[in-house]
Amino acid sequence: MKSALLEEILNQYRLKCEEINSVINSFRDKLQDETEYSIICELAYAILAAGSSAVSAQRGECAIAKIYEKLHNMDEQEISAVLKAAGCRFYNVRGRYIAEALHKLRTFSLRDEIKRRLKNKEALRDFLVENFKGIGYKEASHFLRNIGVFGLAILDKHILNSMVELGVIDKVPERINKRSVYLELEKKFIMLAERLGLTVEQLDLLLWSRKNGRIMK
Repeated sequence: MKSALLEEILNQYRLKCEEINSVINSFRDKLQDETEYSIICELAYAILAAGSSAVSAQRGECAIAKIYEKLHNMDEQEISAVLKAAGCRFYNVRGRYIAEALHKLRTFSLRDEIKRRLKNKEALRDFLVENFKGIGYKEASHFLRNIGVFGLAILDKHILNSMVELGVIDKVPERINKRSVYLELEKKFIMLAERLGLTVEQLDLLLWSRKNGRIMK
């Protein structure tokens, strides 16, 4: 592992720590939302963020939030039209995924299901991957982090490229969404965070901002 680069990253954290921790703190209370408004919006965000930019996903999330009161009565085409107007990529596919998720959530409370499974975060993530289209291991980890469930790695291209740069891994694997591959990479990322004395969430936002110049969820 490259010691000089690790020290540089720690120096960057010292400069950005206040903003990073402020963003992390903003995630903490979302599971307490009795209306599930925050949870549904964050699930939509995670679906929209896959293969897209954070800025585009946030535009889509804001559009979903604005029509939340009637969202559960909207069909796939209506949701896709909202996403298209917001400038989201793949709005038809993402609209279908969100509509199907909402249909499934008529039968149970996602907030209650998450709380029930909190003792085993990996199993909780597996549940999300198995039950919601458009949600892989990265997206499930992203969703859970954004509602205050911490300790899982969001292994997007920026994080994986940083791991290569730091000498943590030799190259970015081709099949990142295979469970065994994801868990092995996640273990290495968690060990890196521990070596630096940071939480998984702090290191994620730090490395992401290092590649993009912004601290965003």
